[in-house]
Amino acid sequence: MAQIRILPETLSNKIAAGEVVERPASVVKELLENSLDAGATRILIDIEKGGHSFIQITDNGQGMDSDDALLSVERHATSKIQTDEDLFKISTLGFRGEALSSISSVSRFTLITKNAESDVGTQIDIEGGKLSSVKSVGAPVGTLIRVQDLFYNTPARRKFLKAISTEMAHIADMLNSLALAHPKVFFRLTHNKREVKTWSVAEAHARDRVLDVFGTSIQNRIYDFHAKEGEVKLHGWLVSSRHPKPSSKNIYIFVNGRYVRDRSILSAILQGYQGRLMKGEFPQLVLFLELPPNEVDVNVHPTKQEVRFLEQRKIYQLVLSVIAQNLQRHETPLWGNAPTPQDILMGRTTPSLPNFQKPASFSSKTNPGTQSSFPRSSQPIGSLDSTTVFFQKALVKEEEPILAHKKFSGLEIIGQFHNSYILAESSNGHLIIIDQHAAHERIVFEQLKEARKKAKIETQQLLMPETIELKFAQADLLEQNLSVFQKIGFDIEAFGGTTFLIKGIPSLLIGKQIEPVLVEILEKESFASSLETGEVQLESYLHVVACHSSIRGNQKLTMAEMKKLLEDMDRFDLSGNCPHGRPTWIEQPLAELEKAFRRT
Repeated sequence: MAQIRILPETLSNKIAAGEVVERPASVVKELLENSLDAGATRILIDIEKGGHSFIQITDNGQGMDSDDALLSVERHATSKIQTDEDLFKISTLGFRGEALSSISSVSRFTLITKNAESDVGTQIDIEGGKLSSVKSVGAPVGTLIRVQDLFYNTPARRKFLKAISTEMAHIADMLNSLALAHPKVFFRLTHNKREVKTWSVAEAHARDRVLDVFGTSIQNRIYDFHAKEGEVKLHGWLVSSRHPKPSSKNIYIFVNGRYVRDRSILSAILQGYQGRLMKGEFPQLVLFLELPPNEVDVNVHPTKQEVRFLEQRKIYQLVLSVIAQNLQRHETPLWGNAPTPQDILMGRTTPSLPNFQKPASFSSKTNPGTQSSFPRSSQPIGSLDSTTVFFQKALVKEEEPILAHKKFSGLEIIGQFHNSYILAESSNGHLIIIDQHAAHERIVFEQLKEARKKAKIETQQLLMPETIELKFAQADLLEQNLSVFQKIGFDIEAFGGTTFLIKGIPSLLIGKQIEPVLVEILEKESFASSLETGEVQLESYLHVVACHSSIRGNQKLTMAEMKKLLEDMDRFDLSGNCPHGRPTWIEQPLAELEKAFRRT
C-alpha cells in the first residue's frame, strides 16, 4: 500500500496559512500591505474581540474587477512578479500571492471590491477555503475585506491565541510601524466599535507622524538625519539618549519602505548610542534604509520581516557612523566622553559606565595613612590603560562596624565634577567621589519605602489635570490597574480610548514629566493582564518613581544642595548601591594617586 500521497488542497492551504498567519496581527498586516500596494490613502481597520472574531479592512485603493477579484483568492496569484528576475528586485510590500488564499482557508472570508472602470462591485464569500458565493454588489472604488472567526476550523491553532488585550497590542504596534512608513496615508483603528487610535495625514512633515507614534514629549529632543553612500540612502529621526526606553520596541527599521527586524542594523544602532545609555536602556529611533532592490533579498521569510543584504558590512558601518555622528553633533554624553564613530568602528571603545560592585563595609583597624574609613570597590573597572589607574587598587582586608559619628556629612566638599559627581576629601586625605544621581535616587527610594510601609505616600493633587495618550497595550494595562498606581501615589482617571487624566502624582514628582514614569512601569509589565501587587513588585515600581524624581546627572548643584545630599546619605546609611545596582560613591586613596603621579 502506498504511504506517500498528495495532500488535499484544503489541507495544504491550512499548512501555508500557518506560515503566513500567526495571529490576528498577521492578518491585518497582510491586508494592509495589499491596500498600500493598491495606492490607498485612507484605510479603516475595524476589530472585534482582539481579532479573534472579526477583522475588517476598508480602503480607497484602485480596487479590482470581477475577474481579478476571483484570481486574487487563488493560491500563488499575484500581479507583482512574473519572472525569476522580478523575485530579486521586489519593490512592493506584498508579492507572494499567498495572503488572501491562506487567510480565507482558516476563516469565514468576504471580499468586496470595485475599480474605477467597473459599473458594479464584486463580492466573494469563502468559508474555510471553499468558495460559497460570487455576486455583483454596489460598492465604492476600493476594497473591503472581512475576516470572521479566525482559525475556527483549526482549533489547535485557535487555542494558541493570546488574551484579547495582547492580540490588540500586537495589532496596534504593527499599525504604528506601517503608519511611520506611510505618513501621507490616513489610518483609523477601532476595537469593539470604539475608536482606539487615528493616525492623521502628516501634511507638512513626516516628523509629525513620528511624534504621533512616539508622543509629543520628545518634540524638542528629536533630530532628523540624512546620509548617502553610493546608491545607498539613509534617513530618519533619532531621539535624544535622555529619553531612553526599557525595551527595543521603539526602534523602527525600514528597508525600502518595509518594516523589518534585522539584528545587524539593530546592533549598529545600539553601537552608535554607545557611551550614552546605561545597561537595560534602549533608544527611540526611526530609520529608513533605501538601496537598489537587487541588493537586498526580502524573500527569506514567509512574513517578509527578515531580509538579507548583499553587502552586510557596508550597511552596518554606514548605520553605525551616521547614528554616532548625529548624536555627537546634537548632544554631549551624560558622563565621560562617548566614543567617536571612528573609535567604535576601530574597536577603540571605553566602558559606558564603570561597572563597580557594592562597596565593602567599614575598615575595623584603620591606619589613617594607609587604610580607609570608607568602603571601597572590591573589583577594578576592567581593562584600563596606565593613564586611568583610578580606583583600581588597595583592597580593604579587615572590617569594623559602621562608625557612630558623622560620615558623609563630615566630608570636606571640594566641588562638582562634570556637573554629575561631588568631589570630597575624607579626614584621612582620601578622595571621595559621589554619583549625585545614584545617591539621590537611593535616598528618594528609601523615603518612598518608609512612606509605603506607613501607607502614606504623599499625593499632590494637580491644579490643572494633565492628559496623556498611551499605546493600546499600555492603556489597557493601566485601565485595569489604576488601584496599583494609587498605592504608589498616583490619582489617575480613564478619559476614553487610550487617553487618561492625571489628577494627582507623588509629591516627589512635582515639576517632573509624568508620562515617562507611567510608561516605564507599564513597559516593565508589557502584555501582562495585570500588574503584580506584592511588596517586592511594588518596590520595583517605586524604583522608577525614585529614578525620575531624583537629581540628574549633568545638573549643576549649589554648595548647600551638595551638603544636604551628603546629610541625607548619612540619614539613610548610603554605604551601598542605588536601586539599579550602581554604586552611590567610590573612594581613591591618596597613596594610589601619588603612585600614579610617580611621587612615591
